[in-house]
Amino acid sequence: MAVSRASASPPLLRPPAPPAFVRAQRRSLTRRQHALLRQSVDKASLDPSNPLQMGARELCHAAMNASKQGYADMHFWRRLADQGKRLAGSLAPREVSLLLSSLARIA
Repeated sequence: MAVSRASASPPLLRPPAPPAFVRAQRRSLTRRQHALLRQSVDKASLDPSNPLQMGARELCHAAMNASKQGYADMHFWRRLADQGKRLAGSLAPREVSLLLSSLARIA
């Protein structure tokens, strides 16, 4: 009994999904995280005369813009997280501190 050449070839398969650690290395915000960050920035009562609070706002906007553009440089996200941790420790408004600490956890 002869086996045809077509049936002897392996079936076409999708490439396997990347392992979990590869997926974890992606440093972009999910849509939900982006929406929560935007909502938190918009709701936070920031004092325009306080440079730390404005810095926190700019930091969050930088994260949202980088995520939207698919920026995946790990060093960028680490610097962003470090800045967020430093700012979160020096800010009084609870909303802003929570916002920056959640940003630091993402990065």
